[in-house]
Amino acid sequence: MMQSKNTMLNSETFKRSVSGFSGPDSMTINGTVAKTGVLIGITTAAAVGAYTIAPTSTGMYMGLTIGGMLLAFFCLIAAGFNPKISPFTALPVSLGLGGMAGGSSYAITSFLPAPEEGSSLQSPEAAIFAALLLTMCVAGGLLGAYATGLIRPGRLFRSIIGVGALGLTLFTFASMGMWAFGNDSVVSLFSMGNTSVISIALTGLITLLVAGMLVLDFQQVHHSAMNGAPKYMEWYCSQSILYSLVYLYVYLLRLIVQLMGRD
Repeated sequence: MMQSKNTMLNSETFKRSVSGFSGPDSMTINGTVAKTGVLIGITTAAAVGAYTIAPTSTGMYMGLTIGGMLLAFFCLIAAGFNPKISPFTALPVSLGLGGMAGGSSYAITSFLPAPEEGSSLQSPEAAIFAALLLTMCVAGGLLGAYATGLIRPGRLFRSIIGVGALGLTLFTFASMGMWAFGNDSVVSLFSMGNTSVISIALTGLITLLVAGMLVLDFQQVHHSAMNGAPKYMEWYCSQSILYSLVYLYVYLLRLIVQLMGRD
């Protein structure tokens, strides 16, 4: 499920949503940006709250992480089947992703090595700030590159991202199946405490895939707005972008912690 990333913005869904729409109140890029900003604000507040209460117990941060992930995932799936309900799934998706981000932040940073005396560079807050800053820089850079025409995803790009995400999903399920039968040699690669080169490379690969999905999000939003999609698609698109952004943050944070653990 972590590798599902973003299945909302596919051409068939958008074609069904746009078809038969003739009203004057159509989707705009500015409207999508505004709604994405609102959802990011809600998610950030939820993440701060989740991170604050996560240390109270193991069950708490696990519940926030897994529960939030499932809530967001199934709401996105529901919106994928019926985009008209997107304005109603926006809040639970934001809260779910906030809970997941806060719980994951606490869980991931708990694997940080003990900081040297007098140093704050290895503190959880420093790692989280670095991941947030990287997320903003990566997302902003990708958006700028797309807006200026430096990046124009073609069929090959979409195929690579799609096949990569599918392959990673199958790999994840296979490793979980092996783990269920007592072999944890593969599933351990996903452990947050694993600082091996292979595990770090896997985290980097997933991060690149999420970044690629974010580029496809930008492309689909642009095309949909130009084709006059209905207004509720702004909520649909903003939730999808938010989903990719949160996963990008989580994997960047994981990558930072793994790299710091090798020092």
